[in-house]
Amino acid sequence: MKNFFTSMLGALVALIIFAGGGLLLVLGFFAVLVALDGAERSGPSFEKGSYLVFDLSTNISDAPAAVDLSALGAGEDTLQLRTVTRALRAAAQDSRIAGLFVTGELTPAAFGSGYAALMEVRRAMMEFRESGKPITAYLTYASTKSYYLASTATDLVIDPFGVILMP
Repeated sequence: MKNFFTSMLGALVALIIFAGGGLLLVLGFFAVLVALDGAERSGPSFEKGSYLVFDLSTNISDAPAAVDLSALGAGEDTLQLRTVTRALRAAAQDSRIAGLFVTGELTPAAFGSGYAALMEVRRAMMEFRESGKPITAYLTYASTKSYYLASTATDLVIDPFGVILMP
């Protein structure tokens, strides 16, 4: 019976130690997430004459991701449609922004970057252009969707060794 009680006491002490360590690990994980979220809140600084760079190498989704793992550095690059259109409309009104530079290739995933979402982005880009600011686009691999957005540009440049894919 003495052996039983010593084994039970040892198992109980091990359980308390592992539970305490697990609790510290979870609290540390949440502290890192809070610290990362606080670091991202500081807005970018612009100088007069800056160009807004719109990198198309992302997935534009009209709904937020079910699980956002971007704070951990994992997952794919996804921009929310509302964020993109608001940024373009704010940049059109900002006197420090001189123009828009579009580059990259759309990477649709999980029903993102559909034509309905791209139509909204294109409309916001046209509003940006109508504000009197130039849009410059540089494409290396132009698919139908990327060219659809880049067609709003005042200057469209395609890499001489690039590809235009129009099915």
